[in-house]
Amino acid sequence: MQAGSILVLCTVALTSEHGESRLLMPLIFLSERCLDHAMNLGHSPILFYASTLLSYLSLVAAKAERRGKSPRDRNVVAETVLFAVVGSAVVFFIVQDRVISLGGIAYVLSGYIFFLKMLPVIGDNEAILMGSFVGFYFCDICVNNNLCFDGGRESVLSLNAPGYRTSYTHIASRGVILCAIYIFMLVSVLSRWCLIPTNKNSKSSRRRVSRKRITIIFWVSNAVVGVILALLISYQFRENVLRWVFAYFVSSHFRMWTLVCWFTLLPFAVYLVDVLSVQFRPTVRRKLFHFIGVVAFTPATMIDPPFMAFAFSTAISLCVLVEVARYYNVYGSECISRFMARHIDDREHIDGVVRTHIYLLVGFGVSLMMRCRQLSIDGPPVPAIIELSINVIPGIVSLGIVDACAAITGSSLFLSSRRTLGRYLKNGLFTDRANVSITHKTTTGTLGGLVCGLVFWGVILAIAEVPTTGPALYSFTMVAVCTVAECFMDGVDNLQLPLVVLGTVNSLFALLLPVEDLWVNRTITWPNATTARSVAQALTVPWKSLPSPVADSW
Repeated sequence: MQAGSILVLCTVALTSEHGESRLLMPLIFLSERCLDHAMNLGHSPILFYASTLLSYLSLVAAKAERRGKSPRDRNVVAETVLFAVVGSAVVFFIVQDRVISLGGIAYVLSGYIFFLKMLPVIGDNEAILMGSFVGFYFCDICVNNNLCFDGGRESVLSLNAPGYRTSYTHIASRGVILCAIYIFMLVSVLSRWCLIPTNKNSKSSRRRVSRKRITIIFWVSNAVVGVILALLISYQFRENVLRWVFAYFVSSHFRMWTLVCWFTLLPFAVYLVDVLSVQFRPTVRRKLFHFIGVVAFTPATMIDPPFMAFAFSTAISLCVLVEVARYYNVYGSECISRFMARHIDDREHIDGVVRTHIYLLVGFGVSLMMRCRQLSIDGPPVPAIIELSINVIPGIVSLGIVDACAAITGSSLFLSSRRTLGRYLKNGLFTDRANVSITHKTTTGTLGGLVCGLVFWGVILAIAEVPTTGPALYSFTMVAVCTVAECFMDGVDNLQLPLVVLGTVNSLFALLLPVEDLWVNRTITWPNATTARSVAQALTVPWKSLPSPVADSW
């Protein structure tokens, strides 16, 4: 049923502008389903069908908006019939698989509304991806609330899909993301009441947003939404969420030292890059921030992935709120605009919405945030190579190493030997018109990204003491996938590249799981203080003293 859905969607997606972006989320959820099926986890396919339906609806909306603007839009009857057949087929598969639910409806409605609102602001390519992420979190509210055995309010357990179990950290991560979404929506709506005429003596003069009014609305929205969500999460946790967050951090020396390093060294590193890279090319300056992310995020990603997912969610939410404040010119945001003006590329303008830094954090953390939303306490152990590959390759390796090294090598090193890929791939299949990226991606940059990615991934496996024998060697092919995807991708690299690689990694290990040699690798047996079953052991405070089933593993 799911394979049939994605096939019929391809018939219209791949013939439409930015159609590949509409296939990314359905393909990721389909690859997740394949891996879940191989591990016998029994998760519901709600997210796959909801993302497929949202992609189809966005195609219809975009096609209707462009109707008549392109000379290709002539055969109206044939296209209408094709879209009707595809839509009917998708709905038929959903009904046959019996996955109609409140969560799926929330995904489609919220994602579609967000897509329509953001389409004029950020464009078709980005709007569908961001709409899918928004729909994902609204769906998660309705299907993922089972805090296993050691906690959680029974009244919310009805909002849970079959096979889903989650953790305290995911509920908290979801809360901070939703907080940013709600504040963004509130400020966007209420900003209409902040418009004042530029010339007070003329009613027909151009209107602008009052800084004083929008500043008040921004901070009041932060306070109101923050308090409401904190109360709701505290109700679900059966304890004060702020005390839980404090206990979660102080219960681990690693988390405490990681936070200390982030708050002290990261600002210093950003300052050094900003000051010392003035003479560099703009491309090199931007990619240096990728290396800062690699150094800052790799240790926590390897040692404590749920903590890293929580950290990414918090950082993304803060960046969204800062960008909202900067865009609406809230008091105190001028210094942020001056800093960003030195680092944006020609695809963005400082007077518009600056999104690159937000997309970079999303790209680094998307695999962790999606992987850590579900637990499989009673499921089979997972080989370390699978955990490391899913957590590290899509974000850190693809964006932090392959993409950054390819850009720096191609633009600044071996200039005498530099050749564009279009020089070698220009033929009937790889044309400049169909693959715009090959006209400016270079052979030296591509090879540099591939070599650096392979070396970095080998170092990661050596540090993690994961044997690279037998099927585990196939993980190195994912670095090649990163390189190839980076070559032919001409959209939003920070968003699209990690999603492509994540789907590929899931699919690879879904195929390799039955191979006995894969299980030679030691399994992940580290105690996870973020799960509901072991949170009591981790939070060594008087108000949390429930027994832990994994206490012997400490």
